[in-house]
Amino acid sequence: MTHCLKPLIAVLLLAVASNLHAEMNRAFEASAPLEQLRGKLTGVLDKFDREGYELEAESEGFAYAYYNLRTSPFTYRMYATTVSEKQPVPILRVEGRSGDVLTISRILQIEGIVRTESPVLPNGETITFAPLEHKSHILGQSLNFVAPWLGVLHSSYGSPRLTTGQTVFRFSMYFGADAFLLWAAGRNWFRDRWNPGRYAGNIALALAVPRVIGAVQSANLVRGHNRLVELKYTFPIN
Repeated sequence: MTHCLKPLIAVLLLAVASNLHAEMNRAFEASAPLEQLRGKLTGVLDKFDREGYELEAESEGFAYAYYNLRTSPFTYRMYATTVSEKQPVPILRVEGRSGDVLTISRILQIEGIVRTESPVLPNGETITFAPLEHKSHILGQSLNFVAPWLGVLHSSYGSPRLTTGQTVFRFSMYFGADAFLLWAAGRNWFRDRWNPGRYAGNIALALAVPRVIGAVQSANLVRGHNRLVELKYTFPIN
């Protein structure tokens, strides 16, 4: 049993690592005074993450802070403060996984919560924005069942929820986990020669672990993406 648990624990640790990977933060000058900003921010959160956020009790020196609950399809923390008493410029800081930080930053720009300039490419052209297309939960979960790394591609394609770096990392993580578990379970957890016919039960049990993890991640990514579609938010065209 100990031999069986070690590879499964390794996969679970990889899943945790995928959640911690590519953390980032961005800070903006808000478009309203600090107290007015609080009401506007709550209004925007109610639009794209209703009942999925909460006011944080410990704001770590900031005036106030919001964070996502476990029921939220997004992962973020938002802190509001001012530069100083002499310069009461309201600053809004967004932290979380890189895809969600970029997604929420775009939402804040659309809703006029933060001050931004028109984005321009190095060649002088302006960036084009377009609405997102709806994603299928059934297709996403079907692909995840076949191979979680295929589910990652479905969740990432045409969506701001995962950056290129996150996509490559998760794809590699799931592909590597499948290969490792197939090999380890087929050897009866390193106690015998590789024999997939004899140890088919071990293989099936081992491969179920990344698929369960992938199913949860895929459901949250697609759920959040489709919420952005419903709200008709636009994002940069790659």
